[in-house]
Amino acid sequence: MGALDLNRVAIAMGKVTLALDSLEPYIFDEDDVIEKKENLFAIAYMCRVGIIEVMEKSENHYMQNMSLPITIPLGIIKHRKETIGSALRLTIGRLYGIVTKCSEMEQYVDEILEGRGLYDLFETQCPTIRQTLFR
Repeated sequence: MGALDLNRVAIAMGKVTLALDSLEPYIFDEDDVIEKKENLFAIAYMCRVGIIEVMEKSENHYMQNMSLPITIPLGIIKHRKETIGSALRLTIGRLYGIVTKCSEMEQYVDEILEGRGLYDLFETQCPTIRQTLFR
């Protein structure tokens, strides 16, 4: 499933990048982070399900190579060529950059990205979201 999973990760990274692009201009301080917490939780969940879990699969060990090239789709004809390492900084790194303005939110996002706490709530409250998220 190697190439297919790499494509899934690229699609997830594209969706996360677009979501962060639309959200980031409106976040300046801790209050803004708290106000947009639902969006940030959803983006963190997208990162966990679409990027981290796929990369952690044993058959996808090659994705641990941070210089592996990846093409991230950003629209119908727009894309961005990156390495896995730089793409992770564009997605998960940017998300952390936003939530570090509020330590409480940082802890919640960590829980989601690590697959515990609020992540479990997403899984139980929205059982079908995983199947439809990155199609």
